[in-house]
Formats: sequence, structure tokens, C-alpha cells
Amino acid sequence: MQHVADLRAMPEWGAGGRILTDLSGVPSSALPDPGQVAKLAAAFMDLIDGRTQQAKWAFVANAAFMRASQFGEAIHEEVRSVLVFFDLASACIWLDVDRDALRGVIESLRIQAQVQDHNDAD
Repeated sequence: MQHVADLRAMPEWGAGGRILTDLSGVPSSALPDPGQVAKLAAAFMDLIDGRTQQAKWAFVANAAFMRASQFGEAIHEEVRSVLVFFDLASACIWLDVDRDALRGVIESLRIQAQVQDHNDAD
């Protein structure tokens, strides 16, 4: 829920028309249950204010495939093009983005998330 609130505070989020969410590193034990996914989708729809209406949104999901699919179906009115993939390469082809360039961005964001998790634990 905090992540959705953070996205709302970023007016540029979703403005580029292509969104990638990489859930491939999320372990099965950390996945939300279907009720939590439904709550998150509802919160997303309330907070995003139509910014993503025309966006293409790709999820790379592995273990989170079913939950990401549930989320995508729940937000379909807000984001018309949502697909869930098992691998980054396929998602990048669909989004028409350079996989190698994106891979570096993803690694940087993962490092930032790990540092934040470490700081939150202290």
C-alpha cells in the first residue's frame, strides 16, 4: 500500500506509456493472499487518477504469476493493456524496450531496495 502511495506522489510515473513491474525476485512466502491483492488493486485504482489509462504494463512474475494476473484483471478498467510474463525478455519485446539497458536499471533498483530493507531492519 505504501508503494502505491509513493507512486501517486510521482506525477511522472506512468506518463511514458510503458510500465514494467519485476516481481521475479519475490519469494512465494512473501506473496500477498488474494484478498490483499484485491485491496491493493482497489487502492491503486483510487490513487492513480487515470494516469495509466493508455499505458502498456508488463509484469515479470514467476512465482507471483497468479497474483499478478489477478491484479491485472482487477485494474483492467484503469490500465487497458496489462500482460504477465515469466521472463524479462518477453516483457521487453512486448513493451518495445531494450532489454540490456533495462536490465541495468532493474539491478540498480534491486540494490536500492536491499539497502532500504537493511535500513528499515535497523
